[in-house]
Amino acid sequence: MPSKRIMAQRSDNNFELLSPAGDFDSLKAAVVCGANAVYLGLGDYNARSKAKNFSLEELRLALIYCHERNVKVYLTMNTLLKDDEINKALKLAVNAIDEGIDGIILQDLGLLKALQNVRPDFSYHASTQLGVHNAPGIKAAEKMGFKRVVLSRETLSEDIEEMNKTNKVEKEFFIHGAHCVSFSGNCYFSSLVSGYSGNRGKCLQLCRKKYTLSGEGKTKKGYMLSTKDICLVKDLKKVKSLGILSGKIEGRLRSKEYAGITAQTYAKALKGVLNASDLDKLKVVFNRGDYSSAYLNSSQPDLIYDEIQSNIGLKIGRVVSYRKDLAFFSLSSSFNVRSGDGVKLIKDGRELCGGFVILPNKIKMDRICNVTGALIYLTKSKDLSEEIEEKVKKSGGRGSE
Repeated sequence: MPSKRIMAQRSDNNFELLSPAGDFDSLKAAVVCGANAVYLGLGDYNARSKAKNFSLEELRLALIYCHERNVKVYLTMNTLLKDDEINKALKLAVNAIDEGIDGIILQDLGLLKALQNVRPDFSYHASTQLGVHNAPGIKAAEKMGFKRVVLSRETLSEDIEEMNKTNKVEKEFFIHGAHCVSFSGNCYFSSLVSGYSGNRGKCLQLCRKKYTLSGEGKTKKGYMLSTKDICLVKDLKKVKSLGILSGKIEGRLRSKEYAGITAQTYAKALKGVLNASDLDKLKVVFNRGDYSSAYLNSSQPDLIYDEIQSNIGLKIGRVVSYRKDLAFFSLSSSFNVRSGDGVKLIKDGRELCGGFVILPNKIKMDRICNVTGALIYLTKSKDLSEEIEEKVKKSGGRGSE
């Protein structure tokens, strides 16, 4: 029997916290930690083909799990389709609608039209891949029949205010996670170089590679196109004041700890009970470039972090000496560190050696190298993993069968 659908509601005091669910474990982590909506992929035709995603049976269980907790579930079908894929995609979407999904995120306008012909009253959301970022764009989306628009990450505050004057379409906005260096939906770098397109869910993330910049007799090497992650946990009041209905956390390719901790942190921020330890946890689960506020507060933000393109985590201390494959450290953070935690060592803006694991009072290295004076960043915490596991375990529910 299909799960009962939850109708989206809008009020001045209602703000949807929307979390990524790359698999069932991440979905449960996000839900028990405070998300009141999740988004997921069902097989093909979503922009995260490398995520585990869901089968139809898993979707049924996910809907039960979420709906009995008053959490909405949105399906991502946000890739461009080939002509011979439309019928299969249409059948998949209709099955999901009939099972009780609460909304579908779309980029392909042909699929939108096909769905409107058979399920005209359903809630269709315009994907950020459509690049809607101003009043004319959202007017066009409304005319096409979209009930919600996922605004591009490049949208300026003043343009959101202008949108509010002309329509009542629901607006969704990215508040946390990865930021594309190109304009939403219009990066063809991967496609041009390899044939693997971001608009087909197969981006190779070539912007995260190291490049050499030369000019005026100078040369610099680094991750010249790698953007910092977005973090608006301290800017939620402004986001809400702009009339945003849904705050979206990116990350369907990230861990269940990430799904849980990001949901928990933003849920606490919305309640006004955020503290320093919450922000520390947020950095541990994923922190690229010490974050940016994207275009929320500036039309010319500082987006690029060219030193390290992956998670740098939370700075917790410094190496004071080393011997063979062991490094000894002093801590400057109150964050609990345990044997088995993962760390990165960074010195002069460069990640050293790689492959470190915390032991009591020291660090085990995969290979010998001089790490004296390096800063220690915590990138994986057994405490946080156990915290999320315990919350999921206590949640129970039929969908966990």
